[in-house]
Amino acid sequence: MEKQVKKQFKDSQGRWFTTGLFFELADNVDFAIYKLEDSKKNYIDCEDVTGYEFAINYLGGWRHWLTMKNSPTMGEVIGEWEEELEIKLRSRAIKQISELAKTDKGYQSAKFLADRGWSTRQAGKPSKEEVRKEARIQSKLYEEFGNVVELKKST
Repeated sequence: MEKQVKKQFKDSQGRWFTTGLFFELADNVDFAIYKLEDSKKNYIDCEDVTGYEFAINYLGGWRHWLTMKNSPTMGEVIGEWEEELEIKLRSRAIKQISELAKTDKGYQSAKFLADRGWSTRQAGKPSKEEVRKEARIQSKLYEEFGNVVELKKST
């Protein structure tokens, strides 16, 4: 398996492909095997905020994932994927809270998701980028939550 992984995901010098894996970004499409949109869908469908499942199923493993995240171009792309996944998970959690607010069942687990309980961010003042990102997420969540509330009012 390791030889296949190296052949598919590494260049002749043993370096992990990053942008070169994607038809839209590759300098040489002979080595490209994915489309960005398909990879984004696969990442989001994994519903794994750590990226581990995506790394194991679609890349050469965890080290390959870390290399991609540290790549200037792919790091930005992956950041967008992570933001969309977070919005998806938090939106689902808010919908669950809305449904379960009348009972005690499941509220704490849904709240864990909505509050980003998996986040390992250190205490202290958030960076300007973290504040901007959270504002974008909150805006999308409020929009989604407003749609849920409107649906409930009309039923």
